[in-house]
Amino acid sequence: MVRRYGLVSASAGGVRQPARHRGATARHGLSKRHWQLLSLVATYGVLDTRQVTALMFDSRPTAARHLAMLVKAGLLVRSVKIRDPAHLAHYKVSGAGAELLARRLHEAGEPVPLGFGTRRHRDEAAVNDFVARLVAHARRTGQGHLYRWRHALDAAAWLRSHGIAQLDTSGYGMWIEGNLAVGFLLHIDDYPPAMALATPPASLLSGYQQARSRVPVAAALVITASDERERWLHRDTLGLRLPIRVAATTIARLHTAASPADMIWSVAGVDDLMRLVDLGRAAPPAP
Repeated sequence: MVRRYGLVSASAGGVRQPARHRGATARHGLSKRHWQLLSLVATYGVLDTRQVTALMFDSRPTAARHLAMLVKAGLLVRSVKIRDPAHLAHYKVSGAGAELLARRLHEAGEPVPLGFGTRRHRDEAAVNDFVARLVAHARRTGQGHLYRWRHALDAAAWLRSHGIAQLDTSGYGMWIEGNLAVGFLLHIDDYPPAMALATPPASLLSGYQQARSRVPVAAALVITASDERERWLHRDTLGLRLPIRVAATTIARLHTAASPADMIWSVAGVDDLMRLVDLGRAAPPAP
């Protein structure tokens, strides 16, 4: 199941501090915003303060204040990486928080998503950063909208509903900008150095060749570790005749751009870099 949350204005309504109960579990006293925030973190697995701000709030201090409330209530767990010079805080749902959310979904007659509140994919941190930056771009500029996002497990279930069971993807999204829209599947090429030399980046896309049904998106996005692997990817995919457009960017190019929606995506046989939304303009090559 995919849960989508609307953008919440920091000026909307007052917020009560969650009530503390035995075992540090807040059952009552959560405002609507607290429930949204708790569910947001559970849906993404792990989020840092900047990502929470981009996804839900208008300012980082406001996000930090509400996160602190849920940490104090025992519903979120806060951690800081020792080697991070920025001391950026990361949050995940505690056992008590996951239990409370599952109970609330059950009482509402809704299913509890697979992997709810836990790490579900090895590339989760990179994927969450990608999504948060897209949402932040839309909020900052008023241009574009991430209409739909499904994490790895949800994306796999959605693909199976379309008769496709072999694809290993990090997520599915629909980006809308102006009068254009592009559906995409995301892949992260971040093999350890020892494996990277023997693992072609195009191996991430082998499932597209095995798909017996039409792939219901326009583009496969691949974030590669280096320029060399980006070139390797395009060289190999030229001969694969995949039923989908393959676009790539490097980690360095992605992080120096203002947004993943910018003109940072390379496509084999196309001289210029492309914007994310423009990847849906042309039909993918015929298989």
